[in-house]
Amino acid sequence: MGSIKITYAPIDTKKGKRQYYLSYSLVFAVAAMIVYCWYFAAGRTFIWNGDGWVQHFKALVYYARYLRAIILELVSSHRLVIPEWDFCIGEGSDILQTFHYYVIGDPFAFFSVLVPVRFMHLYYDGMILLRLFLAGVMFSILCFESGCRSRYGVLAGSLSYVFCFWAVFNTARHPFFLNPMVYLPMLLIGVERIFRGRRLYFMIAAVFLSAVSNLYFFYMLVMVTVIYTALRLAVFYRKTPALRKEGLRLFLRIVFASVVGVGLAAVILLPSCYMVLHDARFSSSPALHLFYPFYYYCRLPSALFSQGNEYWTCMGYAAPVFPAVALLFCRKRYGFLKALFLSGILMFLFPVFGWAMNGFSYTTNRWSWAFALLCAYILAVAWPLLMTAGIKDSRAMAVCLMVCFAVCILLEPSRTVMNFSALCLILLVVVLLRLFCEARASHCLRII
Repeated sequence: MGSIKITYAPIDTKKGKRQYYLSYSLVFAVAAMIVYCWYFAAGRTFIWNGDGWVQHFKALVYYARYLRAIILELVSSHRLVIPEWDFCIGEGSDILQTFHYYVIGDPFAFFSVLVPVRFMHLYYDGMILLRLFLAGVMFSILCFESGCRSRYGVLAGSLSYVFCFWAVFNTARHPFFLNPMVYLPMLLIGVERIFRGRRLYFMIAAVFLSAVSNLYFFYMLVMVTVIYTALRLAVFYRKTPALRKEGLRLFLRIVFASVVGVGLAAVILLPSCYMVLHDARFSSSPALHLFYPFYYYCRLPSALFSQGNEYWTCMGYAAPVFPAVALLFCRKRYGFLKALFLSGILMFLFPVFGWAMNGFSYTTNRWSWAFALLCAYILAVAWPLLMTAGIKDSRAMAVCLMVCFAVCILLEPSRTVMNFSALCLILLVVVLLRLFCEARASHCLRII
């Protein structure tokens, strides 16, 4: 009986891209069903009983009615009337400044205008899943734009990204906290395209969408993009005067595209900036310490392997991510990714970085979705290394894992069932990789 051989088109062809995104869509649908099946089986929605019901869902309903009122006035009276003030908001408040943080400017909320209120909970759930799906799509495009050619690696990285702890946690908490997971890959795609001499349109569109959607996360997106671009220039464009001159030219193009994107979003961005600058929550300045409390460091392994930590330190990732990171640091190459990874770890260790990333207001690591992107990208890059890992590589991964076991045993707050279950799962991944590599090596020897 003959074997069936499945062939794939190269990923840089239209057919190859179609095949990849079809595969991604199918795998995403299955994975989302597995991860969120409890909600569907229990007849529940993603609307959190706290802020989800009190703020997010009601803001979405208000926004839909607000847009319908504008359209009805335009159709019936042929006048474009955009209400700016509503006395039904508390004792009266500015509509844009009140709802920009939640819905106004968010492209995922805009089409709620077409949805009746009785179906709004379905739309609310659907837009959350759409955000996750598009985050994986943008991550995949970023990987292909930056040179990743392993379709299986990119697929594994995209699933690790969209189902990281930050994403799963905020699915049923703050849905618009998922938006930066879509926008950050877009911004980095724009940066990479400019580095490759392509037009500025994508970068302008990415900046515009990020700026018009949510000012709070736009600030973080800008900071992360600046760090990425600075390290990119420092690693690849510092060797000769000619390269430094070329790097400066590319940097100015990025700045120009960003200024144009911000200018297009200014109609929403500027009033929002005014509101934030006069907001008591951001104008307050709590004490800034050099270090976090001791228990924070004792619980960092829990944040890394299983569940979130204090200060919004959400770092839980898929099991193959840890072996991929360990293997990456066993190679002499990949200096840029190593620099980004170590920079991220450093930022988790000192409160000043969480304070700076939060607009110099108070310390929080709500930028940790960016680190999830980096870890998922490392998985995509290191996937061929994982599939060809030798005995030394397996030993190195096992040693790193044993060190983590020891750390979790020594630190009582990290000595949890969830942590050890996650570490056992990672160990299983390392063992399966070793068996896979040995089986493939023996198969190659038989062919020879």
